[in-house]
Amino acid sequence: MDEALSQLGMLVPDSALARRARTFLADVAPPFLVNHSVRCYAWAVELARHDRLQFDPEILYVSAMLHDIGLVPAYDLGGCYEVDGALAAKRLAGEAGESEARARAIYDAIALHNLETLPHDPASEVVLLWDSAGTDVTGHRFADIRPAIIPALLAAYPRVEFKQGVQRALRRPGVAQADVPGCGNGRHGHARGDRTGAVRQLALAGDRNEGEQRERVRRREPGHRGDRGHL
Repeated sequence: MDEALSQLGMLVPDSALARRARTFLADVAPPFLVNHSVRCYAWAVELARHDRLQFDPEILYVSAMLHDIGLVPAYDLGGCYEVDGALAAKRLAGEAGESEARARAIYDAIALHNLETLPHDPASEVVLLWDSAGTDVTGHRFADIRPAIIPALLAAYPRVEFKQGVQRALRRPGVAQADVPGCGNGRHGHARGDRTGAVRQLALAGDRNEGEQRERVRRREPGHRGDRGHL
């Protein structure tokens, strides 16, 4: 399971829950979303190394794998996608026999990953997923990633139709619920009732990432920290 990450020296949890989450993602999500989710875990591990931040590998891995599952039609409950996905992930963790506390930790990391700012004193897994989703969408904190791992990671998990896939996912028709609590607070307004701006901004982010990430690696320039973006 994700041997490419192991070959890069990254810890990949081999628990029943981790395997279940990874299999679930591969079964229901399109390739662009699968690759994005794995890359988010890899960026999160790298940022933890850079920041010397300890974390629970299983909680971070499962959260990263399932953080966008709310964009998959079968798990779209009509609210904001991050909360819909958090509910699905929490249910999967519970069905796998995880404690309420661990299931809730996974829920929190996913539900909070698109907030404009994080709450006070968040768990390490919340911080790492929040940062790494921005890394993959806009290049936020890209300068803190070791250049040596990037070519192999992108070769194993390429950005296949990432921009197009994001646009399709956010444009999918749904009931507009911009006033759902917790929605609409993200950098790009990812609430269902405010998707037009999200599509436009993420399209630009996709162009920046696909066209500029490699150039940033060459120049070692930081990403746009004020325009972190999420998905």
